[in-house]
Amino acid sequence: MKQLLRLALALFIAVPFAGCSQMGASNQAWSGEATARPLLLRQLQVLPTDEGARAVLLRLSRPPEGVRYSSGSRPARLVIEAMAANAGGDLPERQMPQDSAALKAVRVGRKNGVLKIVLEFSGEEPPPYSVREMADWILVRLGG
Repeated sequence: MKQLLRLALALFIAVPFAGCSQMGASNQAWSGEATARPLLLRQLQVLPTDEGARAVLLRLSRPPEGVRYSSGSRPARLVIEAMAANAGGDLPERQMPQDSAALKAVRVGRKNGVLKIVLEFSGEEPPPYSVREMADWILVRLGG
């Protein structure tokens, strides 16, 4: 647990800010403007952890109201669904470019207010995983 907290803290310190336009985001949440933004996947990062595992960081355009997840076999995959009111209109599923050997493919789509992110792995079974929410981030820890 301490390793996970250290990783999360290091990521918040190491991730560069997108620019001055983001500085007013906390004020927007109070005015309701933040919930008017569509729910999107803004960034995907795959990072090694201290234990040799991998961490997949999913940065959303705003904090979701709920997150659920499940895994599947043949092909190995992890499905993450982020829900929010006023999430925006439906978006067809598309494949995201990524350059990690840990992931075979990443697909993203939105339907009925649910942003669906599919992490597809090589092999028939997904690796052991845990999922944590942190404001507008979803952390997926892969491995033992």
